[in-house]
Amino acid sequence: MSTDGMTLERIFTENGTLVHVKKGMQLYQEGESADQVFFLKQGQIRISKETKDGKEMTLRLCQPESFTGETSLFCKTSYYAATSTATHDSIVYCCTRLQLEEILSDDAKLLMQWLQFVQLQNHRSQTLFRDLLLYGKKGALFSTLIRLSNSYGEPDANGDLRFSKPLTDQDLANFCASSREVINRMMSDLKKRGVLSSDHGHITIHDLAFLKNEIECEGCPVEVCRID
Repeated sequence: MSTDGMTLERIFTENGTLVHVKKGMQLYQEGESADQVFFLKQGQIRISKETKDGKEMTLRLCQPESFTGETSLFCKTSYYAATSTATHDSIVYCCTRLQLEEILSDDAKLLMQWLQFVQLQNHRSQTLFRDLLLYGKKGALFSTLIRLSNSYGEPDANGDLRFSKPLTDQDLANFCASSREVINRMMSDLKKRGVLSSDHGHITIHDLAFLKNEIECEGCPVEVCRID
């Protein structure tokens, strides 16, 4: 098969199977055999893990033009490390793991692009877990707010960052593997301090430096410090 002019997206659109996924449906579950990889064309997919105490932790919100199931490639025995669920009606292309491995093995340039994508996702996950382990629930929340500001923050007239995506305390709790009550208390404290405010679910960050200082932010590149 010729890969001249091929891109990672075209691998899926020209060789994969088009699938319409309804909101709430799962592409795969944690622990299942990983035999497919997915390219999200439209919609949104949540990648999550379940903690030992039964709480759900949202690791990533996949946006259009992104991939999921990517860690399964080039492993003799591979299982999905997380669960993938559509949060909106979505359209995905899926390729079998073996099919994608064959195409990438024949094109060093495409393989390098794929490895760069996988490494970026690994780096994001490492920094996320680092903040949770070093700073606990506070670190998880503050890190999540910083990541959300990079993914959805839009500067307003005052130079503050208003999230284009509305979020509930339960949404934030899922990002932090915490309870809604704990997140509600911490968010109330941040509002009293003037660090942030919220209007109909749209959070505005007034003091991003405070959040970064509290978790000793290392100033990771924006492409790493994101939630999407």
